[in-house]
Amino acid sequence: MKISIFGLGYVGAVSLACLSRDGHEVIGVDIEPAKLELIKAGKTPVVEEGMVEL
Repeated sequence: MKISIFGLGYVGAVSLACLSRDGHEVIGVDIEPAKLELIKAGKTPVVEEGMVEL
């Protein structure tokens, strides 16, 4: 399934990681370029238990 997530804060970033892990094609959108760069580099923009493993 193709999914877009707008806003990569706590809810958006975790949702993006979980949906991507489950095999969905996910696109994340945020107004802060730094968050996008972290996600592209495989890092998390939020502190949430288990995010690094996702």
